[in-house]
Amino acid sequence: MSSRKVKYQHFYTFVSPRLRAVHPSNFVRIAPDVASEQGIRSGDKVKVTTPYGAQVGEAFVTDGVAGGVISTEHGFGHDEFGIRTHIVDGKPAFGIAM
Repeated sequence: MSSRKVKYQHFYTFVSPRLRAVHPSNFVRIAPDVASEQGIRSGDKVKVTTPYGAQVGEAFVTDGVAGGVISTEHGFGHDEFGIRTHIVDGKPAFGIAM
């Protein structure tokens, strides 16, 4: 899995109705070989699962990602202003304790 960042879509602009109208959803970009192997076509609903959670999105099959790869936009949908504590190896890191 890889991620990409769109210039006008991050946690400060995500709450803007005008920008949400321009870019309303976070497509799951899927390499053609992965899509073929999994029987996925553009427009299908797909579920991406990681050790940290799962998200459902709309598939977009494209040569714009490397073979064997899926890609989503980093930070899309993030509407928390500021940061929160993350746990790494059982210890708080990279955030402010709440």
